[in-house]
Amino acid sequence: MTHFYQHPDGRRIEVPHFETAGEDGISHIRNGRGERIPFDVTDPASPYHGFEYLPDGFPPEPGPSLDEVKSEAVKAVKQRHAGTLRQLSGNASDEEMHSWPRKALAAEKYLEGTASEKQTRIIEGGADRRDMAFDAFANLILKKAETFDDLIGQADDLKERTDAAIKAAKTAEEVAAILEASEAEAAAALKQWLSAA
Repeated sequence: MTHFYQHPDGRRIEVPHFETAGEDGISHIRNGRGERIPFDVTDPASPYHGFEYLPDGFPPEPGPSLDEVKSEAVKAVKQRHAGTLRQLSGNASDEEMHSWPRKALAAEKYLEGTASEKQTRIIEGGADRRDMAFDAFANLILKKAETFDDLIGQADDLKERTDAAIKAAKTAEEVAAILEASEAEAAAALKQWLSAA
């Protein structure tokens, strides 16, 4: 029968071959080679000094703290949010997404009749490549920009609400329930958003 011992500093040992004290009053264990080794938890000179016998085996390892659970949950929400934004953008590169506000401004100025030469080239060049009328292309850019901004706002709102709920949670179980509920809400919203994008 295996015996379990734990030291106050957290070290643990399992003793599969334990021999109770014999005539010499010392218990022994056997190492992997079958050699008998004195096992005395009361002898300060023994490497096993201070170990305590645990008749019920080792207690379970403590789980992560509530702060650690919350931190991991916030990271998961942040990663999910980043993935949502990638999907809403059609997996556009960062460089491409950074150009969108500039294109939207060019479209707005073009339709107002106040576009610079560079802004005019952006609209007319893009329209020519798509075989579209200039005004129609400018309107398409603005419509997509407005839709995308609205969807990003909704995604940001979901992230912020989830983050706030996680930070206010009192237990790890509550954090898990918040994550599960927000995952379901995010999945349903993403499906709706992609159909609208």
